Amino acid sequence: MDKSLTANFLSQVQPAPEAVEGPGARLHGLYADTIEHNFDSLATRLAPDVEMEIAGFGPFDGRWSGREDVRNAVRRNMELVDEQRPEMRRMIQHGDDIVVELAESGKFRNGQAYEARGVQWFTFRNGEVARIYQVGRLEQA
Repeated sequence: MDKSLTANFLSQVQPAPEAVEGPGARLHGLYADTIEHNFDSLATRLAPDVEMEIAGFGPFDGRWSGREDVRNAVRRNMELVDEQRPEMRRMIQHGDDIVVELAESGKFRNGQAYEARGVQWFTFRNGEVARIYQVGRLEQA
């Protein structure tokens, strides 16, 4: 991943200093673990019965349940891409839910370029991610 773009992306997710334990801080940690490919740490942020669904993103699409399956799906999806350039468009938080509108461009490991636009919806429960829903569109060049 492009270090300057990911640093900018994480700075946009950075919670207010007083929000050390809220959902915003947890989401920041989840994104940081994903960007750094620290999937074991990512798994500790997930509820044991976490559910994840991705739709509209071609090779990334699927439904997974449980901490291990979600961790492995995130790992697999991250291993498909290279030269990621994420951009946060906006983030909305309401209680234990955070919705992120994002855009991303990059290349698949096979060299094919892509652009993606979408929304990620995170639901937190008892300090852990209970549900991840991502919907959008992926275009391959």
